[in-house]
Amino acid sequence: MWNQAALTAVLALIGVMVGAGLQYVSGRALEGRKQLALQKSMAYVDFFKAVALIAQHGRSKDNLTLAADSKVRICIYGSTSVIRHLRDFEKVGAVLNSYESFKIITELLKEMRKDTGMDHRGVSEDDFQNILFGSRETNE
Repeated sequence: MWNQAALTAVLALIGVMVGAGLQYVSGRALEGRKQLALQKSMAYVDFFKAVALIAQHGRSKDNLTLAADSKVRICIYGSTSVIRHLRDFEKVGAVLNSYESFKIITELLKEMRKDTGMDHRGVSEDDFQNILFGSRETNE
């Protein structure tokens, strides 16, 4: 009888320890995913902040530093598709001076939204371009 009670207590203790261990591992994995999502989102936001600052105030040292920092973080945390769209923007000179560059950066924004789990269905390319660049005509 004593052996059965001891066995029950030991099994209950092992169950609690295994449950706590699984909860710890699960919690750490979740926290890691949350941190990655936060780093990714901040890199994407900082990139567009740098692009806006450069467009409005020119290529100052601080603006270029912010752009370089955000691009490095995008290369670390971003998806393959986002990195390729960023590469395409760099290939056209990383400036907003043509329909092609407007189109490429709009596609980059859509990929960043997709990568962070946001849905852009129902939002047209023209909607994004009007928000980002104003209502000026972009189809030169």
